[in-house]
Amino acid sequence: IDAIANFTALPSCSHAMPNIEVIEADAATLQLLRGGGKVQEEVSPLEVHFSQHVIYPLFSDGTSVDETVREVKAIECDEDEESCWLRAPFPTIQAVRWCPKLRDGEGKPVFDENGEERRGVEGLFTLDNRRLYVLQRAAVYHYPRKCKISVEVITERWEVLHHLKKFRTRTNGLSIFISEWNGTGRDN
Repeated sequence: IDAIANFTALPSCSHAMPNIEVIEADAATLQLLRGGGKVQEEVSPLEVHFSQHVIYPLFSDGTSVDETVREVKAIECDEDEESCWLRAPFPTIQAVRWCPKLRDGEGKPVFDENGEERRGVEGLFTLDNRRLYVLQRAAVYHYPRKCKISVEVITERWEVLHHLKKFRTRTNGLSIFISEWNGTGRDN
């Protein structure tokens, strides 16, 4: 592994235990050893999956998702006339790489013949479902041009696990419903 090359041996200290060499790693190596952090990826918004079953039609500032779609701008790509970047009026979406549990129409896990939970296809799953919905609608509007966005992919293991408990997709993240909150927990 290339990370090993970035370790630096420190001189033996009198207070250190005998026969133990103290090593120090640079910041990039420490990040790698800890399991990551966040990396930027350039993808089509249509390649990113939803992590929830339903979204509320308004952002926290009261703006509707439909109004926000109209605010997304297509920026020409210098290297390719058939592609464009989408510039949205909100921050970059965050996502995790995951292979989600398959769920039935009621949201309950699906099991195989051995009683094991079935898993869907691995992919990027957003933590920002309303934002992704807006970006996907904008990408469809600009079709047949290939639209790109920057996605902040969370790779730090504990942060990924923190977000996974909120995943409720029933379609492997391929579709989402827009609905007002009906006051009953997990059906949303």
